[in-house]
Amino acid sequence: MRQIKLRILGESVIQVGEITVVPTATHLFALLLYLGLECGRVITRTELGALLFADDNSSSAAHNLRQLLYRVRRMGVPIASKSSSVSLAVDLVQDGIKDALSGSYSERSKARPSSYLLLPHYTPPTDAFSHWLERFRDRLQHQLLRGLAEDIQSARRVADWRAVEGLATASLELDPYNETATLFLAEALARTGSKHKAVALLSEFEEEVGRSTGSLTLPSRLLKRRIFESPIGGIGPLDIPLIGRANEMRVLTTQWNSARNGLCSAVALSGEKSIGKSRLVSELLSLIRLDGSGVVLTTRRLPPDRHRPMSLFADICKQLICIPGG
Repeated sequence: MRQIKLRILGESVIQVGEITVVPTATHLFALLLYLGLECGRVITRTELGALLFADDNSSSAAHNLRQLLYRVRRMGVPIASKSSSVSLAVDLVQDGIKDALSGSYSERSKARPSSYLLLPHYTPPTDAFSHWLERFRDRLQHQLLRGLAEDIQSARRVADWRAVEGLATASLELDPYNETATLFLAEALARTGSKHKAVALLSEFEEEVGRSTGSLTLPSRLLKRRIFESPIGGIGPLDIPLIGRANEMRVLTTQWNSARNGLCSAVALSGEKSIGKSRLVSELLSLIRLDGSGVVLTTRRLPPDRHRPMSLFADICKQLICIPGG
């Protein structure tokens, strides 16, 4: 009993055991694709005939379908067949779509496809099959974009900007005018040292989208201004990713989100010299500056400050006064 493996994200390949089926086997590929994606459902032979042999009369379509099903059985695919219907059990089908949409963020990170495009360069055998595939592609695209958006947020929380860049790029591959993905990609480019690329990306987005209405470009213009104004990176080379600090960044971003919701707290970072405390703080502050979720005030204590009572609060108040509306 052979399992069908649908390799259809970023490629167009179906594996049946050791047998590889590609789109050049037009009707065989289409039948395996349909049975695999509709696994667990009882499918009438009339439905299959209309999808695969739409240009044939009913008698010819039924005959061609019988031959095609016989060929599939000879390959070792255990199709449950009746006189009027066929079906394929769910546990006999494996596809990359489930891997891309299920599991935790870390699990999905280990099994990401090279592309999220469904069946690139594939041409369906009939118009009816093409219409079915387009409907499936539309439903899948919404699910993939939602999953990618969630993963981008997970990557941002741990300051994994390379991952944010890759996920945002994948989102734009599915939806070239996705505003959220564009903003996240620009943010990731800026955080990894490519400020000019980030600004160019936002300018291009504004030019394309702004032709319909200028209000749609407001978030892009705000982010562009923050990129120009923000001392991104702050400490250390910008092209060096933050490694091994995912848990610490998750704690900091969680505390910041709680503060935004009114649950204020103080966080103390402690550790040996040069262990990366300043880099952690820098990552958090840059994240806050770029997404505009708060105002960043910074101050450092020096040995002479021990003779300045309330020096910490005095320095912060000076910065608060300079804030618009302060």
